[in-house]
Amino acid sequence: MTDEDVDFDFPFDAGWGPERVTRSMKSLYAEAIEEILEVLNPRELARAADLVRGAEVVDVYTQSHNLYPAQMLCDRLLSAGRPTTCHEGFERQVRNALLSDAGHAAVMISYSGVSELFDKIYASGMPS
Repeated sequence: MTDEDVDFDFPFDAGWGPERVTRSMKSLYAEAIEEILEVLNPRELARAADLVRGAEVVDVYTQSHNLYPAQMLCDRLLSAGRPTTCHEGFERQVRNALLSDAGHAAVMISYSGVSELFDKIYASGMPS
C-alpha cells in the first residue's frame, strides 16, 4: 500500500510517525471530498437547505459514532437561529419522530445508510 492508497477503516498504523499519519489523513480527506463531489447533486442540496430553512424545527437523527457530528450540526443550527433537536437515546429519537409533524425537517446521519433507528422512525409514520 502506498501513501496515496489509504484504508478508510484503518488510515494509519501504530508505528507510523507524525509525517506519515498527516499525509495519510490528507489523502483520506481529499478522497472523501472527491467522492462527495461525484455524487452531490447541487439542486438536491439546495432543496434540503430550503427544507431546513423553512422548518419550524429541525430534528437530527443518528446513533453510535455519528452522534458527535450530529451534535455539532445541532449546535451550528441553533447558533444560526434554527430550533433543533438532537437526542442521544434511541427511544427518545423514536418518540421525537412520533411527535413530529409537517413543520419538522428530519436530518438523518448515517455512515452506511443502513440503520435500525431509521427503519423504526419510518415505521412510526413520521411525515415525509
